[in-house]
Amino acid sequence: MQVEISDAELFYAIFKSLPSAVDMPVSIKTNAMRAIPGLLLIAGLVGCSGATDIDIRPSRLEPIRSEVEIHPVWFKQAQSDIINNDSYLRPVAVDEHLYIAGQNGSIRSLDAENGKRYWKIETGESLSGGLGSADDLLLVGTRDGELLALGSSDGKLVWRSRLSSEVLTPPVAAGDVVVVRTIDGKLYGLDKDDGQRLWVYETTVPTLTLRGSSRPVIADGRVLTGLSNGKVVAVSLTDGKFLWEVTVAVPEGRSELERLVDIDGDPVLEDDIFYAASYHGRLVAINTSTGRLLWSRDLSSHSGLAIDDQFLYISDNESTIWALDRFNGAIIWKQDKLQQRSLTTPVIYRDYLVVGDFDGYLHWINRHNGEIVARNKVSDKSVFVPAVVMDDIVYVTDQLGMLIALRSN
Repeated sequence: MQVEISDAELFYAIFKSLPSAVDMPVSIKTNAMRAIPGLLLIAGLVGCSGATDIDIRPSRLEPIRSEVEIHPVWFKQAQSDIINNDSYLRPVAVDEHLYIAGQNGSIRSLDAENGKRYWKIETGESLSGGLGSADDLLLVGTRDGELLALGSSDGKLVWRSRLSSEVLTPPVAAGDVVVVRTIDGKLYGLDKDDGQRLWVYETTVPTLTLRGSSRPVIADGRVLTGLSNGKVVAVSLTDGKFLWEVTVAVPEGRSELERLVDIDGDPVLEDDIFYAASYHGRLVAINTSTGRLLWSRDLSSHSGLAIDDQFLYISDNESTIWALDRFNGAIIWKQDKLQQRSLTTPVIYRDYLVVGDFDGYLHWINRHNGEIVARNKVSDKSVFVPAVVMDDIVYVTDQLGMLIALRSN
């Protein structure tokens, strides 16, 4: 059984009422937590100490002098009035096409240059994890625990595969294998041609977890992924056999809230080095060939990472953005003027990092020194999904699925 809570205070009240020994995984889904990322941590602190004087209000936006002009290229109105509080349905850009899915089951194919629609389909499913791509296929997971493979040229269903539980992350593929994660801790390898199960790797899910899971990464015949128990595991792409694991964070504390160590943000891979961060834990760099830990830094995050030739960029649980030397973890700069604004994963665009926030703003940050150089109010709704960059255009979606394309001067 899995429990989803729509309000942090309600969750805390229910959590206090649960027996001390609970034999069920609990998944937290809090609108309040998404608006104020630190709220979940605060609930744990209140439960232990009774403290109530911690300021978790979002930072007020200070006036800035824009150093770069941002121009809209085109935009598409939302196709639904359903608010999506999950940040798992991410657009995907492939070969001048942009694909966007809604939790109500719709999927659209657009011309990335001008927004012209090529096709739109209604899957009839409640979508939750995606989109992913594999050659001429689009891959999307459902709340009912299925993976759908659709033709990228027309959206027609090619195959569907029954899994054990809900899919929250975009599937990935390499060669003839599609890899997908489910929220019950299982990692599947499926045949790309027909969706038949090739292997399954099972892990133990803690009693209490954040709602989400990190996207697997495939490299040199290995599948690497971060787990809800604070570990990174590598398995064989061909048969799912265990290769190695590294502990990123060890659960500590008296309450289950304090012991959360999920690796929910998408990791990144560069030059055979795998970078991942955990909630209530560390940021680590791991050699993927040997599983050897290269360096680590105490930094708690449930956000994904961005990387360039020199630096690693990450937003922590307080929405402070950090730039670190990717070879040794040394701090290059930090930007703390956007704290508690529930920032998206940083995305690299030219010389900038682009992040969205809960109030519909896009912030453009100089990735060399961390200064905020531009800001746009792109929506009255929250921007939870990381931006997508292709061919010098930034694509951003809001909670309703409104899509806007932007370009800097």
